[in-house]
Amino acid sequence: MPSQQLIKIKFDGQLHQVDANTFINSLINFCEVIKQVNSEIDSDHPVEIKITALEKGSFITGISLQAKDIIDQLFTRDNIGYLADMVTVVIGSYQIKKFLGGSRPTEITQKGDKIEIKDNKGSIILIDNRTYNIYSKNQAVSDAIANNFASLEEDTSISKFEILDDKEDVIFSADRESFTDLAKKVEVEQENSKTTIISANLIIYKLIFDKNNRKWEFYYNGNKISANVIDDDFFKEIDQGKAFSKGDQLTVDLQINQIFDDAVNAYINHSYQVNKVTSHTPRATAKKLPFLSNSEE
Repeated sequence: MPSQQLIKIKFDGQLHQVDANTFINSLINFCEVIKQVNSEIDSDHPVEIKITALEKGSFITGISLQAKDIIDQLFTRDNIGYLADMVTVVIGSYQIKKFLGGSRPTEITQKGDKIEIKDNKGSIILIDNRTYNIYSKNQAVSDAIANNFASLEEDTSISKFEILDDKEDVIFSADRESFTDLAKKVEVEQENSKTTIISANLIIYKLIFDKNNRKWEFYYNGNKISANVIDDDFFKEIDQGKAFSKGDQLTVDLQINQIFDDAVNAYINHSYQVNKVTSHTPRATAKKLPFLSNSEE
């Protein structure tokens, strides 16, 4: 018989029903986190994820993690310990995401078998070393958590998301106020990579006003780039009616993520992110920049 461990996810709010897309997307992305963590801890250790029946009169869904014996000599006790480790890493990953929101750590310090993480407000959280290594290096884990909360943010009837253990004690909780930050995608830093932040002038080429997809297209130094815009104050201005259009110029704090390419022995620009928009010049009053030809306006 396979060993198993039960955890539950709970949707809170003034609910008599949950939107099907919200429910399905949340489950899919939560299960994706579990699968990625399993592959990171031990890709040869088979774990099945089973969705148990909804509890009557509630929106609590049981998720059963089942570990099958790899060989006859593998004790059930070992499987139970493995599943407990998986749950620790999954919950820890959600805690790191909630702590950091859409930002990167400002300081990482090794403290024995723990990692001390400091955010941009000076707050500190301690997380076990393995959990941080998986969260900080696995893009799929980070993206799945963000996608989970992007779905929850869209459904205004949901006021809280919780993960419960098999005794129904809360082991992770996030209120609606934190959904926006939790839904932000952050690019995981790769090995042999570095990040720089500069002041840059960008020309808007393509605008996207979907709050779950903030990747705009710009011209930067004569090259077309895509950049995720994470400045919430900028989007508040848009929500309040400020107009932006193709050809407008933005002065921004531009984050450039680079990866070292052995083939050319140099760091190559890999991706871009707009951390803050510091000024906006409409197209009608902006100076024509020499790198933007008439055919591209």
